[in-house]
Amino acid sequence: MSTRRFLPCVVGFALCASICFGQVQLPTDTPAGQVCGAWLDAFNSGDRDTYRAFLQKYSPSRLDRLDTAMEFRTRTGGLDLKKVESSSPTELVAIAEERGAERFVRLSFAVEAAEPHNMAGVRLEAVPTPAQFPPPQLSESESLL
Repeated sequence: MSTRRFLPCVVGFALCASICFGQVQLPTDTPAGQVCGAWLDAFNSGDRDTYRAFLQKYSPSRLDRLDTAMEFRTRTGGLDLKKVESSSPTELVAIAEERGAERFVRLSFAVEAAEPHNMAGVRLEAVPTPAQFPPPQLSESESLL
């Protein structure tokens, strides 16, 4: 098989695997993608000390919001990234699904342009279930329960 014919197959497989298995990647070549990834890891860990360490490094002014963030984490069960809508070096917008429910949020994340790229803001806004992420279909036996 020629390289020209092989490359589209590899790219197609990688795209399908990403969509089929929900493995959406944040851009790691931008400060916004890197810090957002660290935030998501710390938030999803559900560990108070891990989240505190993230805040101490990237947003010390938000340490007073630690309890609120941990309560929100408990309610949602964490967030699974589903789609990156837009990305620049300092801003990122993505769609995520709450682990504890079939609810979706738009995650808007911003960092400062200057090193060390502290978190400038994070906003989570409830959004309707995107058409590309329909709820799983119940089997007949499951729907009768």
